[in-house]
Amino acid sequence: MNKVFSILMGMFLMLTVFANNVQAEGEYFLGKWNIMVMGTPNGDSPMKAEVVKKDGKIVVLMQSEEGGELKPVDRFEISDTELTAYWVAGGYNVYLFLEKVDEDNVEGSLMDMFDATGERAKE
Repeated sequence: MNKVFSILMGMFLMLTVFANNVQAEGEYFLGKWNIMVMGTPNGDSPMKAEVVKKDGKIVVLMQSEEGGELKPVDRFEISDTELTAYWVAGGYNVYLFLEKVDEDNVEGSLMDMFDATGERAKE
């Protein structure tokens, strides 16, 4: 009886740890971000992004042009340390890759061609 109880308790603890890890996936990126893409044909390009949780699901919003409104991206891949967002801008399919540097900074690239840096927006 003790063996069965120990096994069940172990399984319960494993499920609890797994459930907590799944919930935390991508939560580093929650909030507003100011992103600068350097060296584009039009010069350095500031962008804004916002990662929010709606109905328990993460949603990524991007600004496709400076001053434009934030719109949901077509799709995204997110982990605790990386975010890749895909959307259409100016008639082209584009993607932005960002990787965690520290608690408030990210770096990456737009289309693997232009370096990008970002910082968490101070509300």
